Amino acid sequence: MRSEHDVDNSAALLQQVNQALHSATPLRIQGADSKAFLGRPMTGEVLDTRSHRGIVSYDPTELVITARCGTPLAELAAALDAAQQMLPCEPPS
Repeated sequence: MRSEHDVDNSAALLQQVNQALHSATPLRIQGADSKAFLGRPMTGEVLDTRSHRGIVSYDPTELVITARCGTPLAELAAALDAAQQMLPCEPPS
């Protein structure tokens, strides 16, 4: 199940993590940052996951979907809806 938004950004993310590890720089893992107001403020260099997206595999008969960390919930929900399935949780709004 590939789409035009399917982007494997693993190499760039791994490089940023390795650089941060080498320089002892803390990382702040961030997607769309829509829940930044929850919890305590986070510090560190931003590791942006938004571009690392796409559904890697989906087996509706086994009820298993694997997606990259930057995949929007709406994209997941649309794929599941096509097979008359849904997310097993209510994401916070």
